[in-house]
Amino acid sequence: MKIVFNKQHVFAFTVAYMLSFLALLNLGNEIFNLFGMVNQLDTIVLYGLLVGLVVLGIFLTFNDRVHFKLDILCVVVFLAVAFVVTYVLFPENVKYLFTSWTDFFTNPIYILFIYTLPGFAFARQLKDYEFFNYILRIFSYITVTLSVIVFFFAKGSSASQYMTFSYNMLTQLFFLILHEPQKYKAFHYIVVILGMFAFAFGGARGAMLSLIIAGLIFYFMTYKPTKKNVLTCTVIVTIGVAIALFKSSILIFISDVLDRLLIDSRTFRYLATGEIFDDSNRFQLYETSIDNIGILGKGIMGDRVILGYYSHNLFLELLVQFGLLLGILLIGVICGCVISAILKKDRPEYIYIILLLPCGFLKLMITGSYLHQEPAFYILLGLCLNSILRSNDYANTYDKYSIRTR
Repeated sequence: MKIVFNKQHVFAFTVAYMLSFLALLNLGNEIFNLFGMVNQLDTIVLYGLLVGLVVLGIFLTFNDRVHFKLDILCVVVFLAVAFVVTYVLFPENVKYLFTSWTDFFTNPIYILFIYTLPGFAFARQLKDYEFFNYILRIFSYITVTLSVIVFFFAKGSSASQYMTFSYNMLTQLFFLILHEPQKYKAFHYIVVILGMFAFAFGGARGAMLSLIIAGLIFYFMTYKPTKKNVLTCTVIVTIGVAIALFKSSILIFISDVLDRLLIDSRTFRYLATGEIFDDSNRFQLYETSIDNIGILGKGIMGDRVILGYYSHNLFLELLVQFGLLLGILLIGVICGCVISAILKKDRPEYIYIILLLPCGFLKLMITGSYLHQEPAFYILLGLCLNSILRSNDYANTYDKYSIRTR
């Protein structure tokens, strides 16, 4: 691919970097620790690059009056007003809204308006999906490879914590699964196989469930009754039946393999003990959240005041914070955008909307918060609006289900 610098490349690179930032940050720190290089230089460099790209992207977005999207300003103003109104009307929420101006890493204002929300604006401006595909592929190989190294050689580190580990690599691993390589196939499949092994045995159940659901959506949305697809379905069903029939023997075999590799898998332990559907006290959080839903809501971070923690469900979080009137409207807009975009299979955004479903939507139904550093959520919404609102004359003509270079 011949690369010529332009603002579309800035948007594409920034969006891909935002999606991979937390993974690179956590994994990079642990990789340096493996070699005894304990310092904050990598953190400073990665954050510095993120802020620099965001500032440049914001400048290019608001400086382009011809292609500027009014909805970008509407979303920013809406969240800014929500913060201000909450600050004025709900003093008990204030401690969750702001820390200090010098708290560059955990200040909620910085997290939302600098590290996360700009992803929506950049996704709305994004047109060059071919270059975005190219850059995201590079970040995906780097992220999954580093994840495998951490899984095998940095056990017990913060980056190997099952929730952090699995969600940090989820988008990139899903990208490599969906995209068939044209060259370096051996390297590609080695990375994917090792990545899947690390993801399955080192990650969280919710991340695996999100990946499976998004994969099924993609498969059935693109399914055609060809001989190959019928054969694939037959093989999957056969494997499923075999697993059900020989469950005990398979569990014993896997347990033996994991013991030999000195791997303690939380997901496998739950599966072996029959606790795979344990809710980890989430239903208690859900019940308390539901009991505190009112007509007008309790302001931004209102669920934190009630629970001491976030709701672990996007819909409940919105309903608690904005109330039934505005909360239901917001949920309707989000769901409408996502569903409408998924149904537009002929659009170039389609494959990326499917790609971002696990981390950008499904994850937020069981963990995380739209107020945390979750750029995938805002980027997903931006791409959904691109698919719904844009005309067909801008789209690249590359095959959206495989990686194409020229």
